[in-house]
Amino acid sequence: MERSSSPPLLLLLLLSALAVVCSAVEPPQITVKPDVAPESLQINYIQEVGSCSYEVTVATSCSSPSFITDEIGVLFGDSHGNQIVEKKLSNGDKVFDSCNTDRFVLNDRPCSVQISYMYIYKDGADDWLPNSVEISGSGIKPVLFIFKSSIPSNTWFGFDLRQYPFLSPPSYNPYPPFPSLSPPPPPPPPHPLPPPPEPILSPPPPPKPVLPPPSPPPPPPHPLPPPPEPIFSPPPPPKPVLPPPPPPPSSSSKISGLKLAKVSVVLGLLFALL
Repeated sequence: MERSSSPPLLLLLLLSALAVVCSAVEPPQITVKPDVAPESLQINYIQEVGSCSYEVTVATSCSSPSFITDEIGVLFGDSHGNQIVEKKLSNGDKVFDSCNTDRFVLNDRPCSVQISYMYIYKDGADDWLPNSVEISGSGIKPVLFIFKSSIPSNTWFGFDLRQYPFLSPPSYNPYPPFPSLSPPPPPPPPHPLPPPPEPILSPPPPPKPVLPPPSPPPPPPHPLPPPPEPIFSPPPPPKPVLPPPPPPPSSSSKISGLKLAKVSVVLGLLFALL
């Protein structure tokens, strides 16, 4: 007679459900270093009435003073603008003592999608040393913020998960699926590598300017005309050869001339008298 395989299968289902429940109960721990809230963070001190409730659990370190008189506030919200502010955490008892864990319930608050930042505020001079702050509530997954450091006074101090890659905890499923006996699917094919970028070619150099052809050399200067030949004036005509002067008259000829003149004068007078 074959034994039934139900008990091992039921045990496997029970262990799977227990593992899922334990993972849902354990909130993810935020261990990044806390810091002062940025100046760009807008704080809505005037809260609108909402329909969600939250539980804030504060664990005080054993290195903290045995009791403090400071007032402690809390601020948390999501990346969609939903914000919850409580300027003074109080439950009517003595709170924030050394090695103590205090729980505070915030009712009728705005509904948040998922906590993406959380800050606490200390109003006082006591050296209060928180160990951790856990935020849980309706509609959100609980988140545990690890401090283990002193808190500066009169300033919001804590964590901004929007600055870090943060994986949300797995969602709780009360009905875990049966373990699959089929072999796992083959891994997806690797993505092809993108083609290498085209080389960036430098622009071609600008074309060289086309120089005009050289101008022809100037023609050689014309030779100077030869100087004109000097014009010689014709030689003067030869002087006429004068005949030799007649020989001077002799004395006898001079006497005859005078006689003729006297005769002509006498003749003239005679003709005048007639």
